[in-house]
Amino acid sequence: MVIRDCRESDFDMVLPLLRQLWPDRLLEMEVLRGVFHRALAQESIGYYCAEEEGIIVGFFSLSTRESLYRQGRLAYLDEMVVEEGYRGRGVGAALLRHAEDMAREAGCNCLALDTAAHRAAAHRFYEREGYVRTGYAYEKEL
Repeated sequence: MVIRDCRESDFDMVLPLLRQLWPDRLLEMEVLRGVFHRALAQESIGYYCAEEEGIIVGFFSLSTRESLYRQGRLAYLDEMVVEEGYRGRGVGAALLRHAEDMAREAGCNCLALDTAAHRAAAHRFYEREGYVRTGYAYEKEL
């Protein structure tokens, strides 16, 4: 397995992973394609995929910014998903280690993330990897 930067041509293989991440959400392919394209051009956002034998089996996005609370640079794991058939094989842990390495290289002193309340397996995974629950997440559609 190789973890690498995503390319524009990876979108069609990343989209099914996003559908696994958000099975109840209506995903507009062309809107997502535009977001994917714009994000690839930004320095503060990175898209990465785990590839095995030409198939993308995992994906994560990482954004970085200055944070007053963290008193320095903060990295945020915006999305992370592993193909269902590859879960439990260390792909997620490898992706997370890669995200941590990328955050360190960007000068970040913290990697933060959120995960949906119903994702108990994800909560256990992040806790096993040394992450601590720090609060609640809120959002409002605009």
